[in-house]
Amino acid sequence: MHNYTSKSNELISYELVTDGFSVLAPSEHNFNDFVTLKKRFSKKTNQELLNNHKIFRTDDLLYSENSDLLAYDKFCKTIINNLKIGQYYLNNIFQTFDNKDSEHLAQSPHLDRIPTLKFMLYLNDLTNENGAFCLSPGSNHWTTKQFKSNRKSFSDKEFLEDTRTIPKPILDRMISVEGAAGTIIIFNTDCVHHQGIVKSGEACIIRSHYRKKKLSQGFLVRKKSALKNFARKIYFR
Repeated sequence: MHNYTSKSNELISYELVTDGFSVLAPSEHNFNDFVTLKKRFSKKTNQELLNNHKIFRTDDLLYSENSDLLAYDKFCKTIINNLKIGQYYLNNIFQTFDNKDSEHLAQSPHLDRIPTLKFMLYLNDLTNENGAFCLSPGSNHWTTKQFKSNRKSFSDKEFLEDTRTIPKPILDRMISVEGAAGTIIIFNTDCVHHQGIVKSGEACIIRSHYRKKKLSQGFLVRKKSALKNFARKIYFR
């Protein structure tokens, strides 16, 4: 099996367990399809993404025009396999764009109600000024203690509020994960996080979600439209 990173699997695993996240600088991995992924962020597309981020599911990756996303999915899965942390399935890939006019729920500190392993790929240089991703290192341990493994239903409104009621010490430790285009952040969504607020410029990010439980095909067929609408409500005001 190929080792796609110069950073050791042991170090990535340790950082995920200890801090809840691990960062791969562009020089620490060999994913090379940035050119085609960057082309997805045109001026016209960016304006559309302000009102509704773009979602790609497993079936969407089979189309030739999405070969770059398929390559990225295979890259992420290879890292997951090398980490030997169990079987994870792609839930979806998001193409997101933020600027100073963006306003959505993902900008508020929270943890995900369904535990997920996410890969955040920066398609432009990101700093605190233009919306670099933010998280609180080690907060995944608080989440484990607070919610344990037996969590309430995803649709439970009280549970939604609980995952956004974050203690001040965790909020005080929030950091902005700055990085050049090509930076990849791997993080456990039990770690308290939020999309950075853009003060000037823009943030172009490809975000892939992996979960241990695979949704049945029947569920996906029946609920695909409903899931997209629900995602819009959760992500945007």
